[in-house]
Amino acid sequence: MKTYRPERVSDLIIEELNKIIIKEIEVPNALITIMDVEVLNDLSQARVKISVFPSEKSELVLKILEKRRKHFQYLLLRQMNIRPMP
Repeated sequence: MKTYRPERVSDLIIEELNKIIIKEIEVPNALITIMDVEVLNDLSQARVKISVFPSEKSELVLKILEKRRKHFQYLLLRQMNIRPMP
């Protein structure tokens, strides 16, 4: 039986993470877009795919995102209130 919970969680993560990135990250002259979120069936992990325009800023944006990853997970947990948080 196929479960749709990972897909629903994926959509919710995209929506909430977009809001968080808009509030938390400021990179001048760069547009950050979440393209997709892949969530495992057991909700233990999620892989976020992003797009950065212009591509010259992508390295800077990835550094910022990686540095603040735990903070984003914390904010997502507070917004979504699901267990486990991928």
